[in-house]
This record gives sequence, C-alpha cells and structure tokens, in this order.
Amino acid sequence: MSIAFDPGSYRFLTLRRDGGKLIARSNRSVYSVLPNTVAHQQILKQAGLKFSSCENGLLLLGDAAHDSAGLFKVRCRPLLPSGRIPKEDPLGRQLIASLAESVLPKAKQPGERCCFTVPGGADLSGESTRADVEFLLRIIRLQGYEPQIVPASLALILSQLVENAFTGIGLVFGSSGAEAMLAHRGEPICHARIDIGGQWIDEQLATRQKEIGYELETGERFLNTDAVQRRRESVGTPLVLAKSAFERELASLLRKVVSELTESFLTELARSPRAATVPTPLPVVCSGGLARTVGFDTLLAEVLHDSRFPLDLRKPQIVEDAERSIPRGLLINAELEATSAAA
Repeated sequence: MSIAFDPGSYRFLTLRRDGGKLIARSNRSVYSVLPNTVAHQQILKQAGLKFSSCENGLLLLGDAAHDSAGLFKVRCRPLLPSGRIPKEDPLGRQLIASLAESVLPKAKQPGERCCFTVPGGADLSGESTRADVEFLLRIIRLQGYEPQIVPASLALILSQLVENAFTGIGLVFGSSGAEAMLAHRGEPICHARIDIGGQWIDEQLATRQKEIGYELETGERFLNTDAVQRRRESVGTPLVLAKSAFERELASLLRKVVSELTESFLTELARSPRAATVPTPLPVVCSGGLARTVGFDTLLAEVLHDSRFPLDLRKPQIVEDAERSIPRGLLINAELEATSAAA
C-alpha cells in the first residue's frame, strides 16, 4: 500500500487506496489551551471533544481545538507557524507528532512508500536540507513507511494534467507560502516559491483592520487572524469589484502574493534553457486556499499578462476540489514510483 501525506500549515491530510476505495483522513494543524476546571472538562466530555491535561491547562488538538475556539473564546494557535516545525518547543513538536499519527496509519508492510509535501515548500529536486524536515521524516519512518518528498506544485500537475501528459504549469497558493512549477511529461523543468501566503495575508489584514481578540480567562490581547480568515473566505464580491476597505486591502495583498511569485518564477524560467522547448500553449492549474477567493482567476490572468510571460499559456483553471487535489497527485506519484520499482 502506498500513501499520500500532505502536512500543511492549515491541515494535515492523508489519502490511501484500500481495494477499490480511496480513504482520506484529515485534522486541522492547530491547538488551544483551556483552563483546567471541572466545568471545562464536563463541557468537553458532553461535546465529545478529546482533550488531555498539561501543566498549563486542558489541551485540545486539531479539529477539536478549531471547533471549540468560538465557544470558549480562546485562541487557536498554529502548529506550523510560517510552515516551519518549531525547534525550541518540545510541546509543539510532540503535538505535531500526535497530529501526524492521527492521520497517518501504520504501514501494513514494512517499506511501503509515503509521498509527502514539505510544509513551507520543497526544492526542485524534491529534496530538502531544512533541519526541521528530518523530524517529519522520522515520524513517517516510525509509522513503517519509506518517505519521499514531492513538491506540492508537482503533485498538483500529476493530479490535474493527466490528459496533457502531465505537462503544464502548477501554481499552489497555500497558507504558509506559494509555489510554481513548469513540468514536461511529469518531469520538473523549473520551480519557484515564496514565503508569503494565507497566514501572512491574514496577519496583515488583522493589523490593518485592528482585529483584536482577547483570551477570556487571562485577558491577553492577540491578532484575531481566525476571524479575519473566516471573513476573507466569505467574501463574495469578485476582486475586481472590491468596494469595502477590507475587500480592497484583500485584493491588494493577493496581487502582491501573485506578483512576487510570478516575478520569482520568471527568473527561474530565464535560467532554464529547457523551458523554451516545452510545447505550448501550456495549461495552467491553480490550487490552495487563496485561489478559492472569488475573482482570483481574473487577478492571476491579469498579473501573468502584465508580466509579459514568455510562454504561451491557456486560461488559468482553478481546481475546485483543492483540499484533495495535492494528496491525489502525491498518491499518483507513489503508485508510479512503485510500478517503476517493480518493473
């Protein structure tokens, strides 16, 4: 059995094939801490929410933390700030391991392949020299798998461009960053990524809109990025018709993310002699939470046009089933690798 593992800054998700079925598991990559009182314990038990005790209070992980944050007026804290595994945070690393194990079942046979993305992005070769990635590699190996890093943008191409022989451009606009890849027949040609994404946009919007939250028990102030994220995701006005201050700022910040990624991608294209030999027009597929914003496809097309992109492109297509598109591509990669190894 092969398995796909997408440990994102927003959600951890796995996808595997069991007979003729695809089985997915997911959990939000956040946690929260509640006061350790009898009343809080009773409410959590009545709600059927799993929790554990720690020296600071009652600890909720993943979906349980996210689903109860509004009820208890507490802050949901990201486990992967900026897409990085915290180095000097033993509790955070333990929670990340627990979250990964909650979605990543034990391998049925030793050495089964696990294709996974790296939070915050991997390089063109699908490798990584980041010290924090070794922590994820150990978790995967402890579950009985042989890990293989696959860039999210390549997984997107494998998932969506089957009819184009895995040739085209994949753009991923995620929580901790954004990346772009040009591939020909499933082989990466050039790759670019930037370190700003949904988390950065929400922090900017929360600061500009003065969206402040308060811990109910302690009165501690914090930027309420969760409230901003919900507001951002509920915007129904196309970006080109933005009217309110919030919508205009959102459009401006999204344009900055798209423009910076495009500029970085153009630099990599100019460095690659093979890029000019790829047959055109190229399909462009786009995924990630930011890409679901109403009017994002129009904004992306405008930025690509204004940049005088050197390759002939088809109209960008937003992937509707964004959350599972990358895991599907990871699973395709795992099965292709398994078939190649068996040949």
